[in-house]
Amino acid sequence: MAAILVDGLHMFTLVRSVYFSELEHARMIVYLAVLGYWAVQFWQEEPARQPISPQLSAYIQDLHRA
Repeated sequence: MAAILVDGLHMFTLVRSVYFSELEHARMIVYLAVLGYWAVQFWQEEPARQPISPQLSAYIQDLHRA
């Protein structure tokens, strides 16, 4: 989304305007922040699975029989 926003802002400003480098830096900072967020999310352990209720188990088994 940040890259789309920056590219859109580039269209409204001159290609080599005063804001060109600032927009590129903002895009890079957002990219690194998102990359860091996902790195931390994938680093963490997956939550333990919770058992399903007997009613849900029966419903799923009925779906597979049909």
